[in-house]
Amino acid sequence: MIDSMKLFAKKAGVNSGKTDAKVQKTGQPVNYGDKSKSLTAVNSLLNDNDLAHSSKEKGGDSIFLLSVCPENAQHAKGKAHIKVAANGDTTAACQHNSCEWGYRNLHKKWTGEYPKDNNTNNGEKSEINPKNTAARIVNLMNEHCEFFLNTSRETFVRIHTENGLILKVDSKVFRDYVSAICWKDSQLVAAKESLNSAINIFEGTARSAGDERNVYLRIAEQDGVYFLDLCDTKNQVVRIDENGWELVAEPKVMFYRSQNMRPLPEPLGGGDYSKLWDFVNIPKAYQGVLTVLLLEWLRDNTTQPLLELIGEQGCGKSLMTKFIRKLIDPNRVPLRGISQKVEDTFILASNSHLQTIENASYLKNVLQDALCSLSTGGGFAARKLYTDGDEAALDLRKPVLMNGIDVLVTRPDLLDRTIHINLPRLKHRVVESELEKNFEKSIPDILGGLLDLFSKALGVIPDINIAPQDLPRLGDFGILGEAVYKVQGKPEEKFLKEFSAMRKNAVLRILEATPLGSLIQELVIKEGDSKGTFKDLLEKLRASDQNSKLPTTPKALADKLRRLAPALRESGFQIDFPEERKENGYHVEISKTLKTSTASTASTASTEKNDNTDSNPELPELPVLNPKVFEKNNSESIGNVELF
Repeated sequence: MIDSMKLFAKKAGVNSGKTDAKVQKTGQPVNYGDKSKSLTAVNSLLNDNDLAHSSKEKGGDSIFLLSVCPENAQHAKGKAHIKVAANGDTTAACQHNSCEWGYRNLHKKWTGEYPKDNNTNNGEKSEINPKNTAARIVNLMNEHCEFFLNTSRETFVRIHTENGLILKVDSKVFRDYVSAICWKDSQLVAAKESLNSAINIFEGTARSAGDERNVYLRIAEQDGVYFLDLCDTKNQVVRIDENGWELVAEPKVMFYRSQNMRPLPEPLGGGDYSKLWDFVNIPKAYQGVLTVLLLEWLRDNTTQPLLELIGEQGCGKSLMTKFIRKLIDPNRVPLRGISQKVEDTFILASNSHLQTIENASYLKNVLQDALCSLSTGGGFAARKLYTDGDEAALDLRKPVLMNGIDVLVTRPDLLDRTIHINLPRLKHRVVESELEKNFEKSIPDILGGLLDLFSKALGVIPDINIAPQDLPRLGDFGILGEAVYKVQGKPEEKFLKEFSAMRKNAVLRILEATPLGSLIQELVIKEGDSKGTFKDLLEKLRASDQNSKLPTTPKALADKLRRLAPALRESGFQIDFPEERKENGYHVEISKTLKTSTASTASTASTEKNDNTDSNPELPELPVLNPKVFEKNNSESIGNVELF
């Protein structure tokens, strides 16, 4: 019996003899609202702290007899007690005159904080011991959660009581969850300091354990099987393979959800993805390539092509961007303005699958380089905030959708990864709100059709054979495109021909928009093949056009030409950089390989070669949006409201 009393005294934080310092005496009772609530609070206090006691009823009062006096463990059993009166008033005392304590101080001694009640504090300051409160938070959350690292060594938490919900430990969502659980389970207020301390402990626990797991956001792939997180309250995920797709509630892969992610509706089996064309301003010649692009964005293990939508005001760029976002990766903020900081770009990409750049007019070169890395898979590293030595690193591969009036992609290396679509102006005015309502109703049907097509394409991908010399820069995209076209019954290599025609037009656009590219073409067409040093070439260019902004040094010219070289080759110019340096410097050789190099002729030549007139991006007028979208709104209801 003595040993058990000592153990209890240790748990309660008291000495085997008299305490070193008496706690403040107070006679002010605590009332949690009524007797029932007060009893619940007292029982929680006793049970959470493993405090030995017995209880009895006397005259309508509930009395809890403590095995050990909190101030003096030598006081006999039953002398110290907690009493809950009939009206809910809660008091505590010891029958020994030397003891001067009450329920408020007793509560603080065991929990680190004064109780929260409906009475005044009688002038007392409700102080909280951050250390003790943090420990209580940690103990409480360990019952609900497990902590681990992802492969980038970021700390994550899996919440068992929420169907395995996964969150970042340092996210606001998890902080809010901790605060809610602390109050719900223990009426504990998780103050900022205590919460920060607990978060630090959680992160330390995860790192010390060294448990690394793959964690995904919206899209995942494992062993040839793809997963799409619906982000709904049922925690449902779409599982896709060559045999079809299905909804699963407990997937083998782990997804986390950022604060701004929004749920996808449940897709419909046997859906019709072609309904998408009723809502977006896409010429028919581009619809096949765009379909393949949407399916490519359902994969996370391949290079992610970017989509650039260009057009004048009133062509539907913004609404199309919003609709595609809702179809693939819904977000609380579907349209986002551009950030010219590389760090911000990667941070935003870490919290959503599909990135959108809305109504941009210019992309800095450094940002275009960052988008290249984001497409193929690359990282960003920087010093952690408030630290001198630690480094925060992000390794990501994400799709990007951007729109603007002006051409955005001007760097050839980014162009190689970009699908460029020029949108014609809409012929008709419609009510935007009605169009959005109809689109949201159609998302399950459209998404289901895309998933059906994706599954069928996965089944024939192993049968697709493309010669290495015929593969585009986006090789996986080219193979998927051919697989999609095959299950649609289209001719072999039709997708590659359409994609090639689009790329060539985009390349010509880049060259025409670049003063250096245009001057190089004009110079070679006018004077014939050019061979010599970069210095010689620079002098020729300056002589041909003194008004153009040209590189200031031969080295700067060489750097720019190396970037333009792939585009020049695509447009019919051969450019070589001999590695051996001659006495007068490094040389460059440029020659014309086509009869003409104008944009229109090159585009026509490409079309004739591919025998695919409907894929020519130089298109006639845009088809009118399908009127069935507006079944409940006739022409009179459309009114004069401009959509865009």
